[in-house]
Amino acid sequence: MHWGWKITAVYITFVIGILTLVFKASSERVDLVSKDYYAQELAYSKRLEAQRNISLLSSPPVVKIDATTLHLSLTDECAQAYNCSIHLYCPSNAANDRQFEFPAAEEIAIPFGDIVKGIYVVKLSFTIGDKEYYYEQAIEHP
Repeated sequence: MHWGWKITAVYITFVIGILTLVFKASSERVDLVSKDYYAQELAYSKRLEAQRNISLLSSPPVVKIDATTLHLSLTDECAQAYNCSIHLYCPSNAANDRQFEFPAAEEIAIPFGDIVKGIYVVKLSFTIGDKEYYYEQAIEHP
C-alpha cells in the first residue's frame, strides 16, 4: 500500500470518529437543575437565612420513608406556619420532580403513588410570622 493511501485512510478514520463523537454528544439529554437558576442564585442569601432559621426551632423537621409513604414530622411551633410546600427534587431527571402544597400540621404524609423510585432531595419551605424557614434532606425512594 502506498503511503498516500495510508494518510488518506487515517484522515478519513479521524473525520468519521470526530463526526460520531459530535453526533453522540449532541444527542445527549441535559437537564438544568432549575429553569430559573439565575433568579434562584440571586435569592440564595435569603435561602441561607431560612436554613439558619430552622436551627432556631426546638427541633428540626424529621423525614422518614417507608415503602409507600413519605412522613414529615414538624414541631409544635410550626402550627402557625403558612406557605408550606415540599419539593421532591430528583437530581437525575427533572421530569420526576414533584411539588406539594399543604396546610400547617405537625405530621404530614405524602403517598409515593406515581413517584418513580430513586434518589430525591426533600426541600421543605414554610413561613412563620415574618420568618422564612427552609430545610432539605436527601432520601432514597425504595
